[in-house]
Amino acid sequence: MKKGWLLALLGACSAQALEVTPVAPHLYRYVLEADVPGFGRVPANGIIELEGNKALLVDTGWNQDQGRELLNWIQSKGIKDIQVVLTHSHADRAGGVKVFLDAGLTVWAHEKTAALLKEPRLSVWSGDSLKLGPVEVFYPGAGHSPDNLVVWFQGQRLLFGGCLVKDVAAKSLGNLEDADLRHWPEALKAVGHRYPGARLVIPGHGDGRGPGAINHSLALLEKR
Repeated sequence: MKKGWLLALLGACSAQALEVTPVAPHLYRYVLEADVPGFGRVPANGIIELEGNKALLVDTGWNQDQGRELLNWIQSKGIKDIQVVLTHSHADRAGGVKVFLDAGLTVWAHEKTAALLKEPRLSVWSGDSLKLGPVEVFYPGAGHSPDNLVVWFQGQRLLFGGCLVKDVAAKSLGNLEDADLRHWPEALKAVGHRYPGARLVIPGHGDGRGPGAINHSLALLEKR
C-alpha cells in the first residue's frame, strides 16, 4: 500500500458525531466521516454487534478521536468484553486501532493487513476465514485493496462488504490506489457464492443496504 494516501487521510480527518442506527437484531450500523483530498467529505460505515455482555466491532473509525467515540459508545452500554475486526488497512478502517490496542482489547487482522500496518499487538490470522462464534470473517482475495475482508453475520443474514462492495447508488469505484482490478470481480463472485442468502449487504461507504450491491459492484468493474 502506498503510504502517502493513508497519511493524507489521517491528516485530513475532522471531528464528527458518531451516528449509530439499528439494522437487524443485535446489529448496528455506524457512520463516521472525514474530509478526504480529492473526494471531499466521505462517510464510512462499520458494524457493531451487541450480544449480551459482549460486543464485536467491525473497523475503528478514521482516526483515534473517532476510535474513542466508538469505544465510549460501546462501554456506555456497560459492555467490557469487546473484540474488534479490521476489514483492511486503510485509514477509514484502521485509523482508530491504537485506541483499542491501548485498552488491551483483541483486534483481529488478516496477516496481509498486519503486514501493512506493522502493529505487533494485533491478533493475526491467516487463510481465507476466521470464525468468531456464529460470525465469519472471509478473505476473498484482492479487490479494493490486497487485504480486503467481508464479515458475515449468520443469524441476521447480514453481510458487511467493507470497501470491496460498492453502494448500489455508487457511480464509481472510488479510491483505486491499491486496487487489483483484475482480481476484484473474482473476489466479489467468491463472496456472492459463499453467502447467497444475504438479506442485507452493507457496503463500506454509502446508504445502500439491499442485496444488489455485489452485482452493482460487478457492473461498475465491467465498465472500466
